[in-house]
Amino acid sequence: MKGSQRRMAALTTGVAIIIEALLGAWLVLAELVADDASVMRAISVPVHLVNTFFLLGALTVTAWLLSGDRTFRWQGPDRRMISLGVLGLVLIGASGAVTALAGTLFPSESFAEGFARDFDATSHFLTRLRILHPIVAILSGVYLMTQAQRRKDVAPRLATSITGLVAVQWGVGFLNVVTLTPLAAQVIHLLLADLLLVAWVLFATELMQDADSRDSVEV
Repeated sequence: MKGSQRRMAALTTGVAIIIEALLGAWLVLAELVADDASVMRAISVPVHLVNTFFLLGALTVTAWLLSGDRTFRWQGPDRRMISLGVLGLVLIGASGAVTALAGTLFPSESFAEGFARDFDATSHFLTRLRILHPIVAILSGVYLMTQAQRRKDVAPRLATSITGLVAVQWGVGFLNVVTLTPLAAQVIHLLLADLLLVAWVLFATELMQDADSRDSVEV
């Protein structure tokens, strides 16, 4: 079983890499770049980011399986909680991609102007969608933190990391908004989102790890 899980994880990672390359090529060949503000770009960009999350998650599971003599089983009472957490992270990433795209294509001169545009019926649809991201980020973040703390008995360091990353993400997200989303802040925001995803996937693997393969090393 150990070998089969490793092969499956590596195969999944390979498939995700191929999909990532194809999506990137599609964005360029279809000219969904630069100042394009079409519905197709609004769909393609978050899909690309979600696949990046999928690739990162697959890489994380592969590394976890290869780092020790351990396996996991997708069963038990924590499955629903883990799945909802992954769904929350996907929604955060997808809505964040749309928000970043809107901020790049339709920059504002001030925070007040940008806030007003979010609720202006005459604004571009991408701009009006920006309000969804902070709502999704707050609700999903609260869920991730509360569930991590609820099961911190299994992996206390990862639970603490998840809680800390969510809190820092909220702070960086707020700074992103008030400073009108500079590129450096966007990159940091995305990096923290990637780290949060890795932490949640590692937390999930620890929860689902086979009892007979559990390491003596504290996570």
